[in-house]
Amino acid sequence: MRILEVEKVCKSFEISQLNVKNFNFWLHQLFLNFFQNKKSILPVLKGVSFNMDSGEFVGVLGKNGSGKSTLLKIFAQITPPTSGEIRIFGRVASLIEVGTGFNKELTGRENILLNGAILGMDHKMILAKMDTIVSFAGINPNLLDIPIKKYSSGMKIRLAFAVAIHLNADLLLMDEILSVSDISFQKKGMQGLKKLVRQGKSVLFVSHDMNLIRQACTRAIVLHEGIVGFDGPVEEAIQYYQKSIQGDFHLSDTSKNKTTVFKNDCIMIKHFVIQSQQNGPQIFRNDTLQIKFEYELLDLQIAVQDKLKVRLIFYNQEKNLRLFSIQTAIPVAEEQRRKQVVCTIPNQNLAPGQYSVHMENKIRHNWQKTAAINKFQILAPHESLQYSQNLIHIDAIWDF
Repeated sequence: MRILEVEKVCKSFEISQLNVKNFNFWLHQLFLNFFQNKKSILPVLKGVSFNMDSGEFVGVLGKNGSGKSTLLKIFAQITPPTSGEIRIFGRVASLIEVGTGFNKELTGRENILLNGAILGMDHKMILAKMDTIVSFAGINPNLLDIPIKKYSSGMKIRLAFAVAIHLNADLLLMDEILSVSDISFQKKGMQGLKKLVRQGKSVLFVSHDMNLIRQACTRAIVLHEGIVGFDGPVEEAIQYYQKSIQGDFHLSDTSKNKTTVFKNDCIMIKHFVIQSQQNGPQIFRNDTLQIKFEYELLDLQIAVQDKLKVRLIFYNQEKNLRLFSIQTAIPVAEEQRRKQVVCTIPNQNLAPGQYSVHMENKIRHNWQKTAAINKFQILAPHESLQYSQNLIHIDAIWDF
């Protein structure tokens, strides 16, 4: 049974509609609008079309600015489309921002009743689900009768989520809400969403967390520059999404070969490249990872007996977690103050996702840190992944 039909939906904003903080930019736009009779238009969605059926859990991926949140706001009737048609067959609940649909002056109990009434539910039906909602949110019942403006952001997220999945909506719209909650509630929330889908409800789920998309979704859509770039199986959608942002994660192969990556009084780092020994710029899990860079010593007082210590620190970009570091000590030779360094990591077991490398260097005294020197991406192999929640995969041999 069809729950959502989206046909050639477009959305554009006039620059004057946006929250412009730069006065000079605003003044320039004012001149264009009023004196030249021109309007600056920012197209966000450019003819989006797709359908959803009951019982589907559809993930939406896309780079920042691709139109994901705007699309959900159109479905939630927060903003109208510029053109196109949207047909929704049933009741809609949305979790687009923390506290969406809540009145901060009302109590938790009053907000639950208000949201149920908006969805067209009977007062008795809402009261019958009150205890279940409060229990699921993990909120002390004694706090239910104080204004939610006194709740922490975590409490608001949990309560909003509990209300949305228990108040009989046919289509639930979610934008990154689970990604900002703690791990235990994230797991509990995902189980609640899966239960909804088994009951025939539908979920449209926007997230940058590909692990969450893998865990729950039965299908995924990739928005690319305001259009549907891909609509289909989850793993194929993730591969498409990863390739669409690959240009952002392989700058070292072209532009960085001609630029200085890092420089201080002692050392200059150039030509920093991360690649797969087997597949070049496309790096898959279990590939041998090669990191190449060139350094030049600038301090002429560095003695021959000194050593250049280099440390590479790897971060998971999606989780903002430091994973591990590797380091070495390079002897300094008087006649060789410029040298190329190659670091090889055989059969790396990083999970598919986005990563960055930071560098620290030391000669004699303190370690000197840099920002992210380079970013790269680990792609999923063609077989499906059994370890979607892990950041690093460990191969083991079992003997019985």
